[in-house]
Amino acid sequence: MITVSVIIPVYNVEKYLRECLESLLNQSFKDFEVIMIDDGAKDNSGIICDEYAAKDERFHVYHIKNGGVSKARNHGINKAKGTYITFIDSDDFVSRDFLSNLTKMTKHSPDFVLSGIRYFDSNTSEYKIEELTNGVFDINANLQDCYTITTMPTITSPCCKLYKREIIVRYDLSFNSTLSYGEDRDFNIRFLPNTCKVCSCSYVGYYYRRGISTSLSQSKDYEKQLDVDLDYWNKLYAFLISKGSEDGLLHYLATRLYHIFNDRFMQIVKSQDLSLGHIQNLLKKYCKTPQFEWMCCNMDKVDDASLIASIYRSRLLFLVPIVYFIRKK
Repeated sequence: MITVSVIIPVYNVEKYLRECLESLLNQSFKDFEVIMIDDGAKDNSGIICDEYAAKDERFHVYHIKNGGVSKARNHGINKAKGTYITFIDSDDFVSRDFLSNLTKMTKHSPDFVLSGIRYFDSNTSEYKIEELTNGVFDINANLQDCYTITTMPTITSPCCKLYKREIIVRYDLSFNSTLSYGEDRDFNIRFLPNTCKVCSCSYVGYYYRRGISTSLSQSKDYEKQLDVDLDYWNKLYAFLISKGSEDGLLHYLATRLYHIFNDRFMQIVKSQDLSLGHIQNLLKKYCKTPQFEWMCCNMDKVDDASLIASIYRSRLLFLVPIVYFIRKK
């Protein structure tokens, strides 16, 4: 059986695609296949995919009707034959030893392998590195291990990882094609509860290109993003609470939920230039949600001395719209 299936959704990236595919062609590790999903590209991306499929028998291309990155990835999952799956975006690339270093972690028989990532802007040459440390984690038996995994900086991305394909198939997991924001972390938080052993790798060999305007996550529909954030928090809460309810865990969940509400409320108010009345209506809408009630009941666990946090903590909710209205200016 092939060790790794590399799935690449492709759409209008002729400028960067060769760099991505060449980085795979030059891998020091050889036991892999590349599954290129041409998602109805309108430029020469599909032709480039055909070229590489003809050049190397490990490269396979599938041309499908445009349906978005999630449908493209799902199509790739259905075609994959490897023991593990990794996802690479077609405008990114990986170092020569990327697959070699990640597959070294499979000596521990993990269900999931995470590694670091290097963000870069090809226009400015600026970059940022998110590194992990080498580790082996027991998801079933150790609450601290679960917490550590869910707070790793690269946990929300599908890139720079290895997924055990058997788990994806057994639990019929797929990317939610109805989401245009947060679909990556949604997949991961549904995959993670089905794992037993997770490994982290200190190697950083994934190069993530920033500044590309095709990203759907750049949408300014902050209210819709808030709803997606809350759905993700629900899944995160269910996963972590199923492992235990220590004070440190509740502190993390309460703090995260508070920042989801507070940050998104402020973004919505500023982006739409809401009047005081509209802010009041916005708050009334979300006050009815169980997540908002849970947050208010657990504000004592949030270490934030700001005015708005104090107001939430004191349940003086009639003051909340006034604070946001003043701060939008």
